[in-house]
This record gives sequence, structure tokens and C-alpha cells, in this order.
Amino acid sequence: MRGIVKRLPSFFLLPAMTAALVACASANPSPAPILPAADLSATATASAIPSATFTPTFAPIFTPGVAACEIVADGSVAIYQRPGIASDLFGTLGPGDRMQAAAYTADGWIGFDPGVAQAANVGVFRNRWVQSGAAFHLEGACGALPRVVGPPTGICFLMASTDTPAYASPDVSSALIATLHLGDYAKAIGRAAGWFKVDLSVGSTGILQEGWITEDLANLNGPCDGLPALAS
Repeated sequence: MRGIVKRLPSFFLLPAMTAALVACASANPSPAPILPAADLSATATASAIPSATFTPTFAPIFTPGVAACEIVADGSVAIYQRPGIASDLFGTLGPGDRMQAAAYTADGWIGFDPGVAQAANVGVFRNRWVQSGAAFHLEGACGALPRVVGPPTGICFLMASTDTPAYASPDVSSALIATLHLGDYAKAIGRAAGWFKVDLSVGSTGILQEGWITEDLANLNGPCDGLPALAS
């Protein structure tokens, strides 16, 4: 056989050599061309609408041409009275239910107004809350959602429904500490005849003082039955 191969004409060898070269090229394809940096940036796509698994630094994303940001339930979603799992349950969203989002918190709770009568509740206290990680996603113009400080659970809060002065003592002639505006709130820590004492450091004002608010301007929300009676 070795002698026969040596006597083969060269044109018999050409097809075999061509096939070998083709096989080698198939096994070692040329590398894909590398796009320049400008092309890579040009092919970047827009971010998707955030899901319910966003991080505590969540910032909603705006969708052009859509009028509202909506919470869309993908499964059964628990609704809480306040943004905390220790809060009382308000109800449940079922698959396909939609609610218009109103606000979000830094730790990933989304609030919405349930559209039911709420007596004197104002501001953030009108919202009910769903927790990040639950079976829902967001759709729509969510970039305009305000970030709020949600009221903690288990605290009685005094809500301001109009400009509400807080005084140094239960006397309108005492020093004015602050004025709460519509939607502001502070922790109620006690009551006296015609007055509520509040801790302004717990709530929306951030003022590190206690003060007194007249009862006629007070709206309460939360577990408030156990407020202690204080000397006026």
C-alpha cells in the first residue's frame, strides 16, 4: 500500500487536502469581530419595569406615554395597614388585580389608596401597603412616585389635617416649637385636658423635641386607646 500511495498522481491528493483544510477551518472558526466601545453603548437597551424584588435603594422607572404607575398582582398579595409585616392585614390582592401606586418607601414597600372611606386619615395614612418580594410587578409611569417615610407599626400617631401648631406646654401662650402642615404626623405619647403631647422626633418632622397640640386639631391613627393621662 505504501508503494501505491507514492505512485498516485497529485490531482488525486487535491480533494483530500481540500477536505482536510475545510474540516480544520470548521473546528477552529475565526473569532467574531470585537465591536468598538461606541457600538456597544449604542446597542444598550432600556431598563425593564422594576419588579417586586427591587432593593432598598429602589427607584421607580418612568415609562413614556403611560398615565399612571400600577401595582399588578401576579398571585395572591397580602395588603398591610402600614409598611411593616408586624402591621395588621387590610386584605388581599388576587391575580390580575390592579391598584394605582401612590408612594414607596426606601425599604421597598409600595403604598396605594384603596379608595374606601377613611374618616379623618390624611396623607400617608390613607395608603395601604404591599411588600417587596410579593407576587406583583409595577407597570406604567412609576418614575414620579414619591418616596415617603412610612409610619411604623404599633405607634399612635397624631396627623395634621391643617396647619397645626405644637407648643412647649399645654398652653397657647407658651413657646411655639413647630407648625405641622397637612400630611405631617408625630408620635402621640400622652394626653391632658384638651391637649395631646407628641414626640416630634418620631414622625415626619424630624424635630428632636416634644410638644403639645390642642385636641381640636388632633386626628389620631393607630393603637391610641392606651395613651397615658398626663398632668397639664
